Formats: sequence, structure tokens, C-alpha cells
Amino acid sequence: GISYIAQNFGTEVPKEAKKTGDKAEELDAIFNVFTTVYLYFFIGAGLALILLASLFWLGKRRKSRGEFLSIGLRVLVGLGLALLSTMYVSLEKEESKRQDRFTHYFGSAWMLPTVVFTYGLVIILDNLLVSYVRKAIFSRSSTRARGNV
Repeated sequence: GISYIAQNFGTEVPKEAKKTGDKAEELDAIFNVFTTVYLYFFIGAGLALILLASLFWLGKRRKSRGEFLSIGLRVLVGLGLALLSTMYVSLEKEESKRQDRFTHYFGSAWMLPTVVFTYGLVIILDNLLVSYVRKAIFSRSSTRARGNV
């Protein structure tokens, strides 16, 4: 059954779950392995954004106001993605609230698209933010140039 499918994907069922022979315990052990992978995925996705922000900060000497805001946006969204994993860990400790909407989210197929949509949102907001600040600087400099003529 389930352990055969997990083995085909290269996931080994922990030996403690195999010894008991209980299928529910075996399924729970397999689910715990995949949960760990998904939680690491969120942490890795958040840390990747934070790394991109720090590399951008280190790689450019003169930054505009929009670029500073862009760096801040990347760090905040990266922290948000990384902290999503703590939401599951805190819910796991409270067994009475096991059927909460967040636990349904962590068992759904929307976990991976959340990161993709978040990255897309960061890219869109990044470009809008930098272009807005560039337009503001350009309009300010052009009005100053007209005033000096």
C-alpha cells in the first residue's frame, strides 16, 4: 500500500513504524517525513529571499530610496515565508486544535504555489517600487532644472 508508494519515491519508512505493523502508525511516520520536507522548503524559500536582499545590498554602492525599500520588502517577505513553518509547529503541539484551517492548509496542495505566488508578488512589487521612485526622482530633478533656467 502506502509504504510501497513511499519506497518508490525513495522515502524510507522509519523502522519503529514497521516493527509495530500498524498501518496508521506507518502512514503517520511517512506523513511526518513529508511534513519535515515541506517545512524546510518554506524556511529555504524565505532564506533565499533574505540572501538575495543581502547580496543586492552588498553588491551596489549607491542605492536609491526605492532600492532600500526593495531590500526591506524582500527581507520582510523572506521572514514571513520562513516563519510560516513555525505556525505549523505551534499548531502541532496543540492536539485539540488539530482540525484548524492552518492544518488543512499544510495538508493541501497550495503549499508550493504559495511560494511561487509570493515570489511573483515580490518581483512585481519590486519593479513597481523602483520605477515609482525613479519617476519621482526624475520629476523632481526636471522641475528643479526648469526652475534654474
